[in-house]
Amino acid sequence: MLELARVYRRLRPDILHHIALKPIVIGGLAARLAGIRRIVNAPVGLGFVFSSDRALAKLLRPMVSLGLRVTLTPPGAKAIFENPDDLAVLSAAGMVRADDAVLIRGAGVNTEEFYAAPEPAGAVRVILIARMIREKGIADFCDAARRLKGAAEFVLVGAPDPGNPNTVTEAELRAWEAEGIVTWLGARRDIAALLRGAHIAVQPSTYREGLPKSALEAMASGRPLVATDIPGCREAVVDGETGFLVPPRDPAALAAAIAKLIAEPGLRAAFGKAARRRAEQEFAEPIICAQTLRVYDALMPPENLT
Repeated sequence: MLELARVYRRLRPDILHHIALKPIVIGGLAARLAGIRRIVNAPVGLGFVFSSDRALAKLLRPMVSLGLRVTLTPPGAKAIFENPDDLAVLSAAGMVRADDAVLIRGAGVNTEEFYAAPEPAGAVRVILIARMIREKGIADFCDAARRLKGAAEFVLVGAPDPGNPNTVTEAELRAWEAEGIVTWLGARRDIAALLRGAHIAVQPSTYREGLPKSALEAMASGRPLVATDIPGCREAVVDGETGFLVPPRDPAALAAAIAKLIAEPGLRAAFGKAARRRAEQEFAEPIICAQTLRVYDALMPPENLT
């Protein structure tokens, strides 16, 4: 923190923009030491600390909460939230001043890189793109795949996170592959192509998300999305219009929603078209960038704006 404060003093930025809980707390304290007041803080989801029942989360929660009370919206700062649920929770807890809280849904999506294309021929492909950690609902996805074995191809994209205590191990992923219920592709960079090669996207997270980037990319790619009805994920789906929302930690409900889309190509097409339209109108990068720049402008003195 002291080293970061020295960097801030040397650079003297007009505005600091901290993203995620740890940078907000550490960066906010460093900003105080450096005497920098114009700050934008973006929690991008409350995640493990505020969602998990694990002992570590319960231990960290009061410390993180105290840190946020001090650093989230000090005088001269604004807080950007990706979903209204997180904004409401932190406002009710007194961690953010309502006048300094702004809702900007997600980080935006490149609608030129991620574009709608006709469904590929062949078997229906169901894809989950995420870090391979337990909170992303990886086991629930594999359970749903087991229930629907033979009805579609189920694909996992993403790498384990060895530094995370809740990582899904490579051994577990290989075991699911050996069982014949999923194909694990590991970390990939060709996400747009993978989405165009899929028919259905899934986001079965079990913890509070901000607004998952992979959900926005599926939306922009014109693919229906099945997601859990939790903060963040529910922002990505209009239930019954662009996809389906299901309860978290409910593989049976997840499988039922996926099965309906597997069986009804016309419904997939209708949902995908509506999803693409919503991505263009609400989540395209130029829209989100413009909203973010307005927050920056609100922090700057009028004479500094050009």
